[in-house]
Amino acid sequence: MLYDLIKSLYYFLFTIYLSLRYSVKDIRVHFSARIKKVSFSNHNRIYEHCVVENSILGKYTYVSASSVLNNVSVGAFTSIGPSCKIGLGIHPTDKFVSTSPIFYSTKNMFKKKFTDVNFFEEYSRIEIGNDVWIGANVIIKDGVRIGDGAIIAAGAVVTKDVSPYEIIGGVPARHIRFRFNEEKISFLLNAKWWEFEETDLRKYVEKFKDVDSFQEFIRKQQV
Repeated sequence: MLYDLIKSLYYFLFTIYLSLRYSVKDIRVHFSARIKKVSFSNHNRIYEHCVVENSILGKYTYVSASSVLNNVSVGAFTSIGPSCKIGLGIHPTDKFVSTSPIFYSTKNMFKKKFTDVNFFEEYSRIEIGNDVWIGANVIIKDGVRIGDGAIIAAGAVVTKDVSPYEIIGGVPARHIRFRFNEEKISFLLNAKWWEFEETDLRKYVEKFKDVDSFQEFIRKQQV
């Protein structure tokens, strides 16, 4: 009981510290969230009961309530829904006799360890692009790459790389369709609007309502 109280107080004070430290960058972390070794950009949000560790968050990216991120690089303008599990680690399933980490990891959760050498790589970096929308209750396997503009449907279990602007869903996740045709996807990937200055994004915001209008507008600006 006392331990839980001290722990809650620590995270509450840590949240205040973060708010003061990143006040200029507009970083907000809920006091119940637990973060460790997180690199923020600008205008990030981490909501209640999240766990975010060893990760990078691009500008205007948020992590919704009760989500877990570990060893993840996330681009700009990406939306991560509630109760997502991204980067939980993996267990050996083929040649190893046991799937228990006590047989292959020096960093297992037990007081004892059977090995002084790591025989299996439990964690691989996950790369999530810009302008990605990840629905609620999504699980993403270690080592997966999610392309720019992709959409992951709620409840999906992602075990393979996802192409830019691809929509996937299901268990395991499969291709549903692409958001746009090849010509529009190529244009958006080359335009890299997520790297524009904020003043320009504000100026172009009306054009974001329709990809054709946006495409025509940007082309005129490049002439």
